[in-house]
Amino acid sequence: MSISVTLHEHRRKHGGKVYAYWVLRWVDGDGRRRNESLGRTDRLSRRQAEKLRARKQLEFEDRPSLREHSGLTLGGLLTAYVRHRRHELRAGTIELHEQTARYLKGYFGEERRVATITAPDARLFKSTLAEGKLVHLNKRRYKKPMSRETVHRHIREARVIFGLAVTDGYVRDNPFEKLAGDKVAQREWHYVGGEEFARLLAASRPAWRVMLGLARWAGLRLEEAIRLPWRQVSLEKRRIKVVAHTDVYGDWTPKDSDERTIPLCPELLALLRAAHDPDAEMVVPPGGVDVPNLWRDFAPLFRAAGVKRYAKPMHSLRKSCITDWANSGAAPRSVQEWAGHADIRTTMAYYAKVVESEYDKITGVTQKPEASPEEPPELAF
Repeated sequence: MSISVTLHEHRRKHGGKVYAYWVLRWVDGDGRRRNESLGRTDRLSRRQAEKLRARKQLEFEDRPSLREHSGLTLGGLLTAYVRHRRHELRAGTIELHEQTARYLKGYFGEERRVATITAPDARLFKSTLAEGKLVHLNKRRYKKPMSRETVHRHIREARVIFGLAVTDGYVRDNPFEKLAGDKVAQREWHYVGGEEFARLLAASRPAWRVMLGLARWAGLRLEEAIRLPWRQVSLEKRRIKVVAHTDVYGDWTPKDSDERTIPLCPELLALLRAAHDPDAEMVVPPGGVDVPNLWRDFAPLFRAAGVKRYAKPMHSLRKSCITDWANSGAAPRSVQEWAGHADIRTTMAYYAKVVESEYDKITGVTQKPEASPEEPPELAF
């Protein structure tokens, strides 16, 4: 069954005046009448309207599946998307996508047909989101403007959701495509240099020392460090393998199911050799780190080490490691692989950082190292 799209001039009275609109009409694959307004006739010529009609006609001819799905609602798309991705993503990531879904449903309505959501609609959604007018949908008590980073995160996730609709033939164009291309302001993060990290290690107890070393010298995420078994560490070949496995905690899969092999630098090799226990299964002894209260326990460690406190310490250690890899002359593709990133742009834009030593290489000036404490700090953890 072929679909025929026709152009009509529709008149409507409003406020004592009569306005004329160009309207497209067709009957979808389910036999239901559909229409789409193109705009007022005094703002859009018949020739322009006819071009839009021809484009809509081509959509149905190029994408036969559009006949079947032209009536798909936003609620149906979001339900299908979450069901499709649930087995691919972690629970925390799914929750972030569900937050975006609640904002989309609250703004457009569950019964809104996906095919009628346009790029201007997406821009208005973004503006409303930024103004904080939708925060109640995710049970936030106060209506205040949303941060730029959070707005862009929701727009990127909306782009992914509607990208699935394009891939499956529900719609021809993604209304969030260009919005998602906006540049996101990068948040500043703290680079942990060698002198500072030595202070942290000196103030740490054995389990913490190993965990911090895996983050700073191998770029492991917190969960990757905690769930690393000794059988995936080769002290002879100087390699660490991050792969799915079963350990004392149960089954575990790396983030995004990514598996990779990371080289051991001399500093980490020495640390692991000193900590190695042939009878132990896990590199970081179970119970040696209170993961749920990690941020709380970092406070006394910072004080004991004489280091100023900064946000996301484990993530900062990981980023500092990746920065060192990038500045060491290693191939960008290798750095991306060791970091466990799917896209090299993520590695270079958000993880690698220009540090003072890079300026020193060019200027020929060496910064004076910080004075070391005369006595080692007391152990904090």
